[in-house]
Amino acid sequence: MVYLGDRGALTSVERQVVGRFLLKTTIRKLARLPLVTVLVRFALYLIDGLSRAASVLRTAALFPHVAELPRCHWSVTVKCAEKIKLGRGVVIGPKCTLGGCGGITLADNVRISEGVMIESAGLDFTSAAPYAHTFRPIVIEQAAWIGARAVILAGVTIGARSVVGAGAVVSRSVPPDTIVSGTGVKEWPRRTEALSVSTGKPG
Repeated sequence: MVYLGDRGALTSVERQVVGRFLLKTTIRKLARLPLVTVLVRFALYLIDGLSRAASVLRTAALFPHVAELPRCHWSVTVKCAEKIKLGRGVVIGPKCTLGGCGGITLADNVRISEGVMIESAGLDFTSAAPYAHTFRPIVIEQAAWIGARAVILAGVTIGARSVVGAGAVVSRSVPPDTIVSGTGVKEWPRRTEALSVSTGKPG
């Protein structure tokens, strides 16, 4: 039992607070020990290695039909994998969604950043409820880059070497060598000089 001066025994809430403080203090002291640091680093390397192995094995199981396996994180959600065509050098980041029921083509050297949603299915709101599903293919051409948490909707083609900015919602096709930004969507050709975001003119 813990006592605090003339107050007598601590209440149960106070004992919990003291216990948590002592636990945190002990953990911080242990974390500074060289041996603990080495063990933690080893555990992190081991977890990272297992994560990479899981990603490779899962990707091989999902896409046995592709010529070259993409670098695809294990957390990616894949629907209708058999309808997804992948080129060489494709990279798909963590927490992405590939809704391939309408068909998805990712050409050579396409980069898909974290949290991107590529969905080739939708609903036909002109029909009576419950609404019928519609499917239209999505094509992302060679060397295009899709920024984090962007959304690519059904029927869209992203032209070669184009860049889709983070968080953009793309509902119509994008020509090659184009930068897309925002939910508008604003487009401007890629150039060697810097462009002003507000005017789209050389800065």
